[in-house]
Amino acid sequence: MGIFHDGGESWILQRAFSLEQTEPTATFGLGLASDTLVESDRISDILGEPYGTESGYSRALIPASAVGFTITQTDPRWQALLPATTFTASGNNMGTVNTWFLTNEGLSGELGGSAELIGSGAVTPERTINDGDDLALTAYLTVR
Repeated sequence: MGIFHDGGESWILQRAFSLEQTEPTATFGLGLASDTLVESDRISDILGEPYGTESGYSRALIPASAVGFTITQTDPRWQALLPATTFTASGNNMGTVNTWFLTNEGLSGELGGSAELIGSGAVTPERTINDGDDLALTAYLTVR
């Protein structure tokens, strides 16, 4: 189970209840990091994302649709289940990861002033992803 971050909570509420926020998000980005995130963290607080390791790492793009997210009620709470995603190291090691995160903008190069850290959770147990290794991840966020 993951947590919603302050920016993610604000972003969701603005999308649901404010007429000012009319642009839909087409894709979300699911990423990995070697970091421990807390609710008040923002995108800029993420450390240890394995970009630059020449391992083939990139954030997985999750479409904002029924294909991308499954919304279910697990009595008495609601949750957003992300699709099963596999990260593969190719060409070099990614290193050790212990956290997954979800942002409202897909790729690192697209991140700007409007990017929000929506949620995150632990990769348990933490994994060292060496060249040729896969990490299969199923993540979800729950509203409490």
